[in-house]
Amino acid sequence: MNAVTEKMTNLEWLTQIGLKAIEYTEDPKGTGEKGPSWEDRCGAIASIECPACKAYCELLVWGDYRDNTVAYDVLQKYLANILHDALKSKVKRATFNIESLSLKVAKMTLFFNLRDIKNMDVESRLKFAGIRELKSETYRKNYIFLEYMVERMLDDMKDEIDYYVDIYRQNLRKS
Repeated sequence: MNAVTEKMTNLEWLTQIGLKAIEYTEDPKGTGEKGPSWEDRCGAIASIECPACKAYCELLVWGDYRDNTVAYDVLQKYLANILHDALKSKVKRATFNIESLSLKVAKMTLFFNLRDIKNMDVESRLKFAGIRELKSETYRKNYIFLEYMVERMLDDMKDEIDYYVDIYRQNLRKS
């Protein structure tokens, strides 16, 4: 292997274009390592043990960010459950449904994270996500930590995905 291949992360390897028809040609980037076929992608995704990480990997690899897919739903519900638990322990009395808020925040943050949108202000994000339970100032002061939690969880999931794909690639090289 050369230095260019070493610098490519496992997630980058997994998201490379590798079609069955061109599987036997070298990678266009000049690394010498062929891009993964769709079978390799499916095998790598199947090797991930955590269902939410597997769903996130599917979204990153196949690129279907619509909120009507099974993977999107699995990941969104997983994130919302964690946010709901955090809200239950932090908020003693609420005038709104914390389960609904946690689901909306998870959906909003996941949407913006997958599309890499960072330039919207808090008020616009809340309007876009349909969060009308809180004013933007209240959200900014007391509940913005929920977005940071989701972003951190997604970063941790990428690390877990990288770990399992690395093991899969090592086994692939051995065979």
